[in-house]
Amino acid sequence: MRLRPGTRADIPALARLVQDCDASHRAWTDHLELPELADQAASWDVQFSRRGAWIGVAEDDDGRIVGVVAYAPASQIGIAHVSAVFVHPTHWGRGIARRLVTAAEDAMRAEGYRGARLWTLAGSPAETVYRRLGWHPDGRRGESTSLDLPTVGYARQL
Repeated sequence: MRLRPGTRADIPALARLVQDCDASHRAWTDHLELPELADQAASWDVQFSRRGAWIGVAEDDDGRIVGVVAYAPASQIGIAHVSAVFVHPTHWGRGIARRLVTAAEDAMRAEGYRGARLWTLAGSPAETVYRRLGWHPDGRRGESTSLDLPTVGYARQL
């Protein structure tokens, strides 16, 4: 597996990756309506358009994208907002999320960020991953606009 910067040419693969990851939520929630693939692609187009966006992808040995992480400046000065961390379900448990998040945190530090925040689905397996990586719940609560599921905020000092 190798990490590399994401590009707009990756948008179709990223849209499919997120859709596959979203479908995996059916294992722990009974309420799930998946966004259309075109909507996922449009969301990635917005991600790439954000000022200060940083997007990294993980490719398997065959060059298929199996993971992604993205962040951009948050509204609070000195804080980055991690807007995406996805690893294809067939590649869970291989340390890919750790490598992606660590690479993003290293890039955030290099850019001078002092902290980072993210949202994740409440009750999802991702909460365990973030805790293992040194992130902690920060008390924020919300709802995913794309999946209509409750979310919780996590934060980390850099």
